[in-house]
Amino acid sequence: MVAKPTCERDGTDVLEVTDLTRTILLLMDEPFGPVDAQTREDLEDLTLRVRAEIGVTILVVTHDIDKSVYVGDRVIVLTPGPGRILADLPVNLPQPRDQTATKEMPEFVKLRAEVSRLVRSHATSPALPSAS
Repeated sequence: MVAKPTCERDGTDVLEVTDLTRTILLLMDEPFGPVDAQTREDLEDLTLRVRAEIGVTILVVTHDIDKSVYVGDRVIVLTPGPGRILADLPVNLPQPRDQTATKEMPEFVKLRAEVSRLVRSHATSPALPSAS
């Protein structure tokens, strides 16, 4: 059983418990956004433990480059809309991962920089307001 936060109409956080023992794919779209940094790291580590313990495939949709490299086995970088695959990069970091030690590894730093370059090279800049 895994606890996951959900929101009700009034914005109140609710904890929903889900049985993942028969799940083969878990889709997480921008998970952990509204939580503090420490809790976010704890939830990332929980995600990795769930994946290891029950063998579920987890697809994480995120704009957080550090999260994509830390949690992923591969990072797929998409172009701005319409989204097309720009790069499919393997993450060859050892398991289990540690928030501090893993993020200090040269392999992590190099892959994070590569993903950042790819994202920035295809980012669209918002229009600046004209000075009147």
